[in-house]
Amino acid sequence: MLDILKNKAVFTSIILACVPLTAISNKALTSIVTAIILFLSANLTSFALCYLKKFLSSKALHFARFIISAGVVGIFTPLLSIIANAQIDEAGIYISLITISTALLLSQDTDNINTTKEGFFNTLIISSAASLLIIVCGFLRELLGFGSLFGFDLYTKFISPIGFLTSSAGGLFTLAVLCAVYALIIGKDAK
Repeated sequence: MLDILKNKAVFTSIILACVPLTAISNKALTSIVTAIILFLSANLTSFALCYLKKFLSSKALHFARFIISAGVVGIFTPLLSIIANAQIDEAGIYISLITISTALLLSQDTDNINTTKEGFFNTLIISSAASLLIIVCGFLRELLGFGSLFGFDLYTKFISPIGFLTSSAGGLFTLAVLCAVYALIIGKDAK
């Protein structure tokens, strides 16, 4: 199971899928909503692609990946935003970011998967890892950047938070640190 996550191509697709989402994952609740949408979009798109693979060429599958993921993201983003009471500012821009992230996350699936069960299982693991990475990134950015968690002030009366982490550049920095930790863990496990 974890052998999938040790694959360098899979690791790269997880990182590339998370990069655009750092723009909106500066708070814990927003990152949870974004991670759920990414998880649902990746799994439903992969499931559909496994069945469409019988009928479409490889080039057509690449276009189908964008169309299906855009539809799934377009349906789930407003629903989860309402349920979680999380405001995703300028949702139109971020819907396209999550769609791109889904396509990047699934970039390994269309050519290498032989069975529907194998494809669904791989996507489940990969999308879970990417979703967890986005959630941890959002928690760290809100905790260290705003000094709060879920909007509750934790320490700003005593210590000044690191405001840089709330910016997009801070999101990329946080993601880079998390990816370095992930690479170290995998490197130690491989030895």
